[in-house]
Amino acid sequence: MDYVRQYIALINGIKLVTMFGLIGLDFVLGVVTAIASKKFEWNKLADFLDTNVLKLVGGYFLVGLFAFAEPGLATVAITSTWAIINATLIADCINHFKELGVIIKKK
Repeated sequence: MDYVRQYIALINGIKLVTMFGLIGLDFVLGVVTAIASKKFEWNKLADFLDTNVLKLVGGYFLVGLFAFAEPGLATVAITSTWAIINATLIADCINHFKELGVIIKKK
């Protein structure tokens, strides 16, 4: 039981909160984009779980498991995986904004 607590402590925290927050934002923006483009289909709503949630979160948990097994790499492995997942989700959100016609200016 102590191993489970240690594993949860390794993967839990602000990283998990921000990842789920970005997944939620991506989901909402995807639904809004589909409704705006008149391509919304109820039966495709669950596909989001398969494409984003299971693959990204599952991958993060799996890397966390490997990092737990090799503590020397834990910080690097978890942080880099989290950064890559967040970059992917932010790119998805930006694409949704572009599809909605929201202009994102470069400085």
